[in-house]
Amino acid sequence: MVEPRRGRGPVIGVSLGAPIIATFGWRALFWFQLVLIVVAFVVVSIVLPKRRGLDHEEAEKKSRARREFKEMDWIGSWSLSIAVTAVMLGLSIGPSVGWTSVWCLATFVLSVVMTGAFVHRIRTAEHPLIPAEYFHRRNFVMPMVLRGAANFAYFGAFFLFPLLMEQGYGYSIAHVGALAIARPITFSLCSPIAGYVAVRIGERVSAIAGATFPHGVARALRPPATEFGHVGRRHRARAVGSRHGVAMPSTSSVMANEVKTNEFGVMSAAQMLAMQVGEVAGIQVLETVQQALVRRHGLIHAKPGPALLNTFHLPFLIGACVGALGLFASLFMRSIPRERSKKTLVRDL
Repeated sequence: MVEPRRGRGPVIGVSLGAPIIATFGWRALFWFQLVLIVVAFVVVSIVLPKRRGLDHEEAEKKSRARREFKEMDWIGSWSLSIAVTAVMLGLSIGPSVGWTSVWCLATFVLSVVMTGAFVHRIRTAEHPLIPAEYFHRRNFVMPMVLRGAANFAYFGAFFLFPLLMEQGYGYSIAHVGALAIARPITFSLCSPIAGYVAVRIGERVSAIAGATFPHGVARALRPPATEFGHVGRRHRARAVGSRHGVAMPSTSSVMANEVKTNEFGVMSAAQMLAMQVGEVAGIQVLETVQQALVRRHGLIHAKPGPALLNTFHLPFLIGACVGALGLFASLFMRSIPRERSKKTLVRDL
């Protein structure tokens, strides 16, 4: 299972975003996104068929869908939704209202309570949202840990990179975009290739190799003393993108192999949840740490230079440490036995 599509969005976004902002300003970027959404809606409405199959097949599908809808664990579903929404809201408002404020703490407490309710429903509900047995399988749990930790480091560092180049070195928006694009381009190129390589060397080896990228992030934070260092930073960005791209297809493969074919939706939802929570947490936490250091040292109105540059060391180090958790999780993954995987697929079908 490969993921060539996930890396294309950042490539296009970075390529077009920087010149649009430099020419028309930030608001134009959001109007441009609105146009893209409208275009996507029109294309989907025209291209995707309204129905598939014969009349009796459609009737059977609708009947099965209604039955599954009624049997769905709505308490568990709402518990998980509220838990994720609460933690993301807390991470979003924490930098502005304060991490120890009543509202911020209340969101985290609500998230913990709702998570407890979700776990209870998994263990007791007749038709749980995610079958409890999956949480006893290392190839289901560890890829989610790897995804969450890796996205924390990857997207946290990806978000801070433009600030680093602007505040630390005084680069323009267009120049920052030209540098930053190296990472998503490499990611988009490596992901499909890594999916095929993983079949040859095993998903575990591929995931371990890809999960080592946080240590490259930590080294990339050393402030270069010469312009050659800035050029080298682009090569390091490519290395980070390639390592991240190598790890992701393997996690999808091993998780998909753990579930039945009719439960791929469960696997995808769990995987996406871990990824999105990691993304939001990485961006908010690393940004908050960096801005706290700026305020502590009285650098709010400071010009780009070494003083501001030093405020980025700790955030990137935190990202590297969390990313190392993903490396630890990858050690417990198991590669897919090819013969067994074929038999399992035939059995499920």
